[in-house]
Parts: sequence; structure tokens; C-alpha cells
Amino acid sequence: MVLPRSSSAVARPFVVACILAVAALAPLARGQASKPTAKNSKRAIADYMASCEALGWSGVVLVRKQGKTVYFEAHGLADRENGRLLKKDTRFEIASLSKPLTAAAVMSLVDEGKVDLEASIADYLPGVPEHAKEITVSQLLSHESGMPRTADRGHGDDLRDAVAGYLAEPPIHEPGTREQYWNGGYALLAGIVETVDNRSFEDSLRERVFGPAKMKSSGFVGEKIPEHEQARGYEEGRASRLASEPPYGSTGWQYRGMGGIVTHAEDLLSFLDALDDGDIVEAKTAKLMQTRASANFGLGWGLAYSKELGTRRGHGGDVRGFHVYLTSLVDEKIDVIVLSNFGPMETYKVTWNLEALALGQKLPYEAPPKGVAWKASDFKALEGTWTSEEGSTLEVNSTAAGLTVIRSSSGELESDPHVALMNKLIASLQAKDLEAVRASVTEQHPYWPDQLVKSIWPAHLAKHDELVEFSPFAVLDTGRGFVDVRFTFQHEKEEVLGYATIKDGRVGTLVLDQTDDVFAASKGYTNRGAPSTAPTWWMPVKDDQLVRFDWAKGAVAGRMQLDAKPRKATTISLNGETFRKATSKK
Repeated sequence: MVLPRSSSAVARPFVVACILAVAALAPLARGQASKPTAKNSKRAIADYMASCEALGWSGVVLVRKQGKTVYFEAHGLADRENGRLLKKDTRFEIASLSKPLTAAAVMSLVDEGKVDLEASIADYLPGVPEHAKEITVSQLLSHESGMPRTADRGHGDDLRDAVAGYLAEPPIHEPGTREQYWNGGYALLAGIVETVDNRSFEDSLRERVFGPAKMKSSGFVGEKIPEHEQARGYEEGRASRLASEPPYGSTGWQYRGMGGIVTHAEDLLSFLDALDDGDIVEAKTAKLMQTRASANFGLGWGLAYSKELGTRRGHGGDVRGFHVYLTSLVDEKIDVIVLSNFGPMETYKVTWNLEALALGQKLPYEAPPKGVAWKASDFKALEGTWTSEEGSTLEVNSTAAGLTVIRSSSGELESDPHVALMNKLIASLQAKDLEAVRASVTEQHPYWPDQLVKSIWPAHLAKHDELVEFSPFAVLDTGRGFVDVRFTFQHEKEEVLGYATIKDGRVGTLVLDQTDDVFAASKGYTNRGAPSTAPTWWMPVKDDQLVRFDWAKGAVAGRMQLDAKPRKATTISLNGETFRKATSKK
């Protein structure tokens, strides 16, 4: 069980508002450049994307202007372990970018008179509690239901149970008075589609959206899709996954409607055109969808306006291994689609830069430094274990996409402040000390401590029996100020895995009953004796230097300096420490 978290994003905890609405839809930087032509726009975009690929980014990019494709290319690898290249028609999981498609299905029912936007959701969903009957269909679409982002208890395949889970607590704001991005609202919208259309949500979406838009290569997680047609998604420090693999272990209401569509760039462009051309909904309905209904949203779309560029509509999506974004400058007639299978990633920054290049403007975000080409043998030469006099270790491995490095530091876990915080939190939960729990967790979700003490922790104990031992085994710096503590609970019945994410001395995510898949593909997670970092990607920028580029920050996050070219290197300098090779990988 996870609280609080976003069901459709691997974006870090503590992010209460959707990046789409708050950051990525703010006005573009306005540095004017020479008037762009299709030729120089394509060249500028190609140069920028080549730099991104050289620093480890991988994905598919499509840019269209005035109805003509300016740039459409695949960059990097679909499968980093096996060296399989991405193609233009490779399929990606699009996470929350699924929401505009869910909204389109709802709005097609509105056109048919089967759904009333201003009606209570109780008119269409089973078992809506009394405290939620004031919520309307429109308010779900525009994120004005009043429900908190962390109301995410809807699970399984039974819609009535999912409705009860999502609406277990009353709204924290009066419906219609305040915008708060809520994934659960789109699961409920999918439930409305399923109930009113009297068939599965997936079948309804195929008929109402995929069909009219001629999205012939689109489907859903959990379906059988040939592996060579889909990307494998990579997240630093996490297990990789194919686009069709459910990110949360199953395909129930915990993800339906809010995410889970598997598609490619051309199908997404076809969706845009079909929506605008009146093939999915009536023209007036499509216009209503991109008319501001709340501070940052229409009905399914994020919206922003500027005097210079007019309306921008768009939506992003973030889930383990996949980070995607689609925007349209409606008045300028510029569409940008970015599908990435590498993270952590704030994809809107790449999208914004591509918009600027299409407009002939200066980049609002810094471009990555130029990379250089190394031979596979150069990467292989650095493989192995490197140690420092201070007792730290680098485990270096090469892949077709570059180096992965796991850094482990000496010292006892017991002395780490993050472990101390977790020991305190678990002891407080065991003692049912609400005030102590409140002092240990984020203040952004004021009702969460009560839920932890009164329902979440007791339910965990009821499932696994009494706690015998709490054992942290890794502390992982995951970047941007976030630290994960990995641990096991030894109960009377069994041992289970879990993790917590911490920032600024507060726990923001607590995951209990974690499945093994997150740990299996990440060597650092089984290091039970010392704090370690998660595996990170490093790419060469000189013959004797590699960098780690933080795609979330858009900046170089670290440099590794060799004392010679790779095949003759005897030391690696990193963060003031000098590492010498202890063993080579055979």
C-alpha cells in the first residue's frame, strides 16, 4: 500500500500539483532569433536531439508546423541491454497522457445525450457515498472535485469497490471551488464510460476514440504486444519494464482511465487531428474541451494562454520508465510530441525547447553538452570494481547505451539520519503515537498521519501478523534532494519488502508490501551493509571524461575524470575521491 503517491507517475513524491498545469504550461521564454524556415528548424532540432541522445536520452520526437512535419525521428535504444534501436513506430506507455483520450470518450457520450456534464457522478457510478454526491462529471474532468491527490485507494476489477476506495474520505474542498490534480477522478470517469456504454472501458475507448482516429497500433498495458514493437522503459535505480507491462502489477481500477494506453507518435498525432476535425466528438465539444474550466485545465487538457502565442493545450505523463509529453500551440499551429523511455525526466523541458526551435527562438532550457563517440571496447575497459582509500566503491558496467555506475560508501547504516528517521517512524506507528508520526512525515497531506495510525498500519499488521524486526538495508540518493530508504519487515508470518522516500527530514512516501520486481534489476538494492546510490548512467564528453546528466534538472550532475584514455586508465576521480581498479569484469 502506498500513501501518498500518484498512481500514474513515477514523478517524485511531494509534488502536489501536476507539472503540466503548474510549470510546463507557463509562457515560453521570448528570446527571438532569426525567422525560422522548415530547413533551418529541422537542422536546429536535429542538432539539439543529437546532443540529448549523446548524453543518454532515448525516445521518439515528432514536430509539426502548419500541418507539415518538420522533424520525426527516433533516438537511442528501445532495449539497452540487447542494443535494440528505437524506431519511429515503437510503442510507448503514455501514462497520464491517456487522460485526454479518456476525456474524449466521456465527451462522445455527452454528444449522444447519455452523459450530462453537470450531473452528479452518482447518476452514473455505483455506490457513491453521500459525502461525494455533489461532485459532477465536469468537475472530475477539470480536476475540481475537491478530492485530494492522495485519495488513491481504488483497486481491483470491481467498479463498486473501486468507487468506495477512491471516495472513502469526503472532499477536502467544496467541489467546484478549487483545482487539485487527482488521478482517481479519471479512474471514475473510465467507470462512467464503462457503465453508460455497457461494455468494458477498453472496448469503449477502442470504438469511440481509437477507431475514428485510425489509431491502429494503440492498445493497453496488460495486452499481448510483440516485444520488438515496444520500448523498454528505464528509470535510474528501478527495474526496467516493457511498455505493455502493468507498472503497478495488475491492470485494475488503480490505473484504468488515468494511464495505461500503449501507442506511438503517429497514432497520437492522428488522435489530435481526429479530435479537431470532429471525427471523435462534435467540433463545439472539442472546443469546449480546450476552454478553460479551472485555473489550468479544460476538460481533459491542460491549458495556458499568452499574448504572443495564444492558446497552448497539452498533457504529460510520467510512470516508471516512460515520460511523455504532447503540446499544441493552437494559434501557431505547432504540435510537439516527445516520447521518452528513460528517466527521471521532466519531458516538458525538451518539449519547450523543441517549440522554441520551431519558432526560431532561444531555448528556455539549457541544452546538454556535446558528447563524443566511444568504442564499445572503451566502455568495456572500465568495467569492474573501483575502490578509494576512503573505503568507497564504484561498480562499473557497460551497456549499449553507456556506463552504469553504482557507488557504495563505507559506514554503518545505523548512523545514517534517514535510517534514524525511519526507525523513529516505525516505532511511533507501533506505539500508535499520532503526534510523533505527524512530526516524521510530510506536512503537505495533513490527514495522512491519521490514516497511517488508524488504518494503514493496522491493516498491514493484520495481513502479516505482528512485527518482529524492522531492518533497513540501503540508503539511496535518488537525486533532486530525495533519498530512498529500502527495508524489510520481519513479521511472525513472513518477511516483506518496503521503501520510504524522504526529503528535508520528512517521509513523503511509505510503501509497504513492495513486490520484488523493483529490487531485482538494481544491484545496489541488495547491498545490506552500506548506504549506496542507485545505478546511474554516465556518458563520455571527452576522451578521458564522462558526465552524468540530470534530465530532471537539465544540468550536469557529476563528472568522472580518468587519468588516461579508457583502455589505459588506472584511476577515476569523482567528487573529490580517487578510485583505483580492484577487479575487472570478465
